[in-house]
Amino acid sequence: MKSILLSIIIPVYNVEKYIRTCLESVYSQNVEIDTFEVVIVNDGTPDNSMEIVNEYSIKYNNLIIINQENGGLSVARNSGLAIASGKYVWFVDSDDTIVFNCLSYIYEKINIQPEVDVFTSEIIAVDERTLQKVNRIIQSKEQIYLIGKDYLCRKNASFVPAQKYIISRNFLVEHKIQFTKGIYHEDSDFSVKMLCQAAIVYVMDRPIYRYLIRSSGSIMSSWKSKHSEDILWIYKELVAFRDKYVEERYHKYFNIVNFRILICALRGSKNTWHTQTFRKFYKANKTYIKKEARKVINFFEYGPLWNFYAICYSISPIIAYQVKFNKKLIIDKVIKLVKR
Repeated sequence: MKSILLSIIIPVYNVEKYIRTCLESVYSQNVEIDTFEVVIVNDGTPDNSMEIVNEYSIKYNNLIIINQENGGLSVARNSGLAIASGKYVWFVDSDDTIVFNCLSYIYEKINIQPEVDVFTSEIIAVDERTLQKVNRIIQSKEQIYLIGKDYLCRKNASFVPAQKYIISRNFLVEHKIQFTKGIYHEDSDFSVKMLCQAAIVYVMDRPIYRYLIRSSGSIMSSWKSKHSEDILWIYKELVAFRDKYVEERYHKYFNIVNFRILICALRGSKNTWHTQTFRKFYKANKTYIKKEARKVINFFEYGPLWNFYAICYSISPIIAYQVKFNKKLIIDKVIKLVKR
């Protein structure tokens, strides 16, 4: 029997509409089935998702099912990690898909570079309604090795979602890296801490993951005050993490990464500023956001763009936030003023 090279961990909750497509993408690969395992974590789903999963478990003996009470995405991923036996693990969401025949490409990279902690590539984002790609796929002209912190601190780089990483299981276990349970946007917390402790990240030159942007039913399609409160918690947690684990020479770049997370506490709420729930959240946290934004005002360290953002948020976070989501409205007003 061959050793398992890859564990694909898929949490399942209310995804009856999507899970078959997800599993089809996993099992339509050009590698031998005994080289990978699929760990399905049934997070207490109330729909018929598991009936579909059971069809595949009968057909494929490398599919493992964990049944548990609903505990959220973080708990489900941690449960899958706890029993995974692959050399590497890949957290795949049940409403997404992996690229056709990507596993042979991934295996090739793993087999020739067994010392790598994390493999990654750009993802393909697809709009559920139109099925059109909504992002520009940025591919490296060459495949790149980076220290994890250098990968994290690239200019304006995306470090989430967690699905874009294929991670050494031994590395995660050794550093006791898991998802924090009970919070939204856990990928930001997990990915930053994981990358800061990774000795080698290998950037592949092909996308391997298709991320579905759902019109409803995902945490990205609605907002509650807990979403923004959890982002603030992550920001504070990462400040403490920086002071304990990140060398001072990286603080400049780490602070920008964390500032991007901080302002998402407002940006993630989209256009809900007129609601009573948002006003309550904003009133409770605006002073803290302004104070933290002032820490990024340093023209010598951070350059004009981030200083502009920091100044705006340090003066009035709500105005800075509204400007972000009302560019067209502002442009139209400026045009009207010019025409007068």
